[in-house]
Amino acid sequence: MRFCRRISVLLIVFIIACGGAVVVGASSLAFEKTEVLESGELYAGVDYEKFSAATRTDAGEVGNQQISVVKARKLSPVKVFAWAKIGPSSLSGGDMLAIASDFEKENPGWTVIAGINGDYYDPATATPVNAFVRAGDAIKPVNHQKYMSLAIGDSKEFAVSRANRSESKYGLSFYQAGTNAVMKEILLDGHNLPPSAGKTSFYHGNSREVTVAGARLFLAEADTRLNYGGVFFRGRITGEVEAAAVGSDKLTIATRNPEIAALLEEGPEIRVQKSLAGANNGYDNIIGVGSQPLKEGEILSFSEIGDQSEAFASARHPRSAIGFTAAGDVILAAFDGRQGSLSGVNLREMAKALREQGCVDAFNLDGGGSTQLIIRKNGKLRYLNSPSEKYRRVANAVLIAAPDVYIEAAYREITASSLTLDYRVTPAAGVEIKARRLLVNGVPESLSAPSVSLDFSEPRGIHYFSFEIEYLKDGKKYTRVMYNHRVNIANFDAPAPGKTKPHSFTIEFAPRPEHNGFDAVINFSDPDDTIVKLYLVNDGEKQVALKDSRGYVCKYYNLSGRRIFAFTVEYHYVLSSPAPVREEYPEVFVYEYVASPADGEGDEKSGCSLAGIPAAFGLIVYYFVRKRRNYVKIPE
Repeated sequence: MRFCRRISVLLIVFIIACGGAVVVGASSLAFEKTEVLESGELYAGVDYEKFSAATRTDAGEVGNQQISVVKARKLSPVKVFAWAKIGPSSLSGGDMLAIASDFEKENPGWTVIAGINGDYYDPATATPVNAFVRAGDAIKPVNHQKYMSLAIGDSKEFAVSRANRSESKYGLSFYQAGTNAVMKEILLDGHNLPPSAGKTSFYHGNSREVTVAGARLFLAEADTRLNYGGVFFRGRITGEVEAAAVGSDKLTIATRNPEIAALLEEGPEIRVQKSLAGANNGYDNIIGVGSQPLKEGEILSFSEIGDQSEAFASARHPRSAIGFTAAGDVILAAFDGRQGSLSGVNLREMAKALREQGCVDAFNLDGGGSTQLIIRKNGKLRYLNSPSEKYRRVANAVLIAAPDVYIEAAYREITASSLTLDYRVTPAAGVEIKARRLLVNGVPESLSAPSVSLDFSEPRGIHYFSFEIEYLKDGKKYTRVMYNHRVNIANFDAPAPGKTKPHSFTIEFAPRPEHNGFDAVINFSDPDDTIVKLYLVNDGEKQVALKDSRGYVCKYYNLSGRRIFAFTVEYHYVLSSPAPVREEYPEVFVYEYVASPADGEGDEKSGCSLAGIPAAFGLIVYYFVRKRRNYVKIPE
């Protein structure tokens, strides 16, 4: 068996070295899966696979790879979280198993299915290099100037940001008793400043006690107090005081608003933070990434990738990555290295491998000894990949988690004082729902239909939407908030007068006999520049349209025979919704492809180049020597 496996690997190495059909275009990058080592389903719509592969760099260097992949399909009833263990005054860090365990402890009713390590960080303090928002907690708002942050939504959509922007004011949030669900939030009038009439401010980090004329003061003791570029404070109101307290572990709320004073008198748990705005608006989970080596289906050059440096990007290391397919699936991937014969990958190799897995966008996370990918199999969490260190403390992580009750929610028709909420409630296997309640700013609303239209007395305000579910599981009854989301209507601009969605779609088909296929060029009218993403759909398969000098284009190559394509256009645009609106154009565009007689004959990209045979022979000799060194001790 071992002999057969060696022969298989040698054949793959020979084919790659000769410049066979795995070569794409003019690039010498190559990827070939050689053996599936382990695979299966982790949860409904969540699959995993661990496999060996052979790769080749642009410089022609062949590598032996071990790659672990988890795919969560868009319609899978799971959500993606950015998470970290947090102590009283800093992130405490932990290996992936510890971070997953902490998530489950802090979020009853949720089970971690898989996870991968996250952002670059300071090993001494476990401080992430870039922005970090943990399930709505804005822990760190800013990115390092070299890097970027990745926001991931409940529907597995994503947004990328380099220079993050926070809201202009701090917010004061009030939690539902005994839960992590926010019931109400107000914007604060100032920091270490007295509030104006009817307003509320806060004092924190001041060096002396301060009295505030005309305001009532309430002291909060900290459970968590952080400052990674902005104050984050979570604690409990302990009582009314005469003066603002001194010390970083205390915070004083000063209010001239009777309604807020009444809430504070109840001794609630509170949070003070600045939420992120701009591209990150509406996202509860944000994590830092080093670079985006795969962008809209294109593998970027090392200079375009950047990351820590071109030398870093072009060197082979263990790598961690997160990617997204055209269909909206999320992929976590770990590339092992620095052990035995495992090479690790450079960032273009990584992008090539992820594109082969179906990704159109992919991002580099912290790698090296930090690379850790875990899965839950047979009820237990374990490592799927082979980390080069066992097991390094990391700052944060990306987790895929399944709830006892899955809530899908979408917001539309947003105006200054109203919106419509669409929702769906789905119990997990073995869960029986007994009751469900929608709370808007802590107040129950009717759930008589799958859509709820809501009007607000305060225009352009902040609103929290929560679903509280009573359910039975394993003979026990639970009442839990399974969904909690913030919408700041002020962040959503009203559509400009006369602003319209894209329309008048047509498709121009351009034969490309040199590639045994054709290009589909999509034309449409979009005078207000509202389009954000475009797909062509044929027989249930979606392909993202990439923009070039001709417009938006999908390429269909390496076809044979006669085929009939019936395309529909799926387009995503933004007018005033908190997330892009998805629509399908009603017209069907039919195209008949007929291969030319010469298709497949004399294709210079196929077969084995004679010029590559000496290199292939040399690689085979190297392989045997390498294997012998692995099994036979060489005298020194």
